[in-house]
Amino acid sequence: MVMEGLNYPTKDELSYYTTERNTGSKWTDGSTIYKKTVELGALPNATSKSVSHSISGIKTIVKIEGFATASGRSLPLPHVSTDISTCIQIDANRTAVTVNTVSHDRSSFTGYATIYYTKFVNPIIEVTTAGVAGSTDAVATITFNDYGTLTQIKATNTGGGSSVVSIYPGDNSTLSGNTLTVKTSKSAASYWRNFVATFTSADSVTTTLTFDPFTAGTYGGSN
Repeated sequence: MVMEGLNYPTKDELSYYTTERNTGSKWTDGSTIYKKTVELGALPNATSKSVSHSISGIKTIVKIEGFATASGRSLPLPHVSTDISTCIQIDANRTAVTVNTVSHDRSSFTGYATIYYTKFVNPIIEVTTAGVAGSTDAVATITFNDYGTLTQIKATNTGGGSSVVSIYPGDNSTLSGNTLTVKTSKSAASYWRNFVATFTSADSVTTTLTFDPFTAGTYGGSN
């Protein structure tokens, strides 16, 4: 009997692939959960081994599971035993899957790991400005996740000209952590208002955000 009104997983969502797939499920923050199966190759001999998973933009790894097989025998990954020397540890970060066979030779086994994760939507989170119009130094707090890198900030003269100057990198600003101090003369503060921050993601996607450091406000939004 089929119950109406229920969303059943599709065959594709339940299958395993070595390419990224949308699971159709959501994490606690509402983010989409993706999954990808990574071929680990031969497990190591009483040591650890890392294999790149080639996934860009991972935000949170919510689960990792797998198995290892040899001559018709299978072991779950991670493998837990009362004898710690025979345990197999497995973990993942934003670049690789690492398997550790502790002090046991598992090189006859071939391993597979499936990672479930959420992703950053884009590299920008937000820019918050203090609004110190007319001051020599205007402070803008740049908050961005590690999916992206702040590559440049440029400002356009809005007071009767179209010239553009580089704010960052350059002598006009200092970036320390996530705090950017924008420097300009008091007389120029009313003209250099159109600031454009450019962020480049780990997989070379460029995103821009326009802001005015001399007017208090928040630009962008949570990722």
